[in-house]
Amino acid sequence: MTDLPPHAATEASASEADQAAALTDVEECRIAHSARASGLREALRILHSGQPAHDGPSVAECAADDRAYWERKDAGEGR
Repeated sequence: MTDLPPHAATEASASEADQAAALTDVEECRIAHSARASGLREALRILHSGQPAHDGPSVAECAADDRAYWERKDAGEGR
């Protein structure tokens, strides 16, 4: 699988996750494998759509906002 182009390798990984979901008898594992396959295929859909994958705040901005929220909450200011 390492010789495949990135999109083909991702689709192959999604197919493997689907196969693993079909083979397991443990419900939690089946859910995890199915969710992984779904997430990989959603990533491929986004990549093929030509749209930006993320147009919201950066991880750093989210972390700063979260930190500020907890600082205000600890100070008793709420949000």
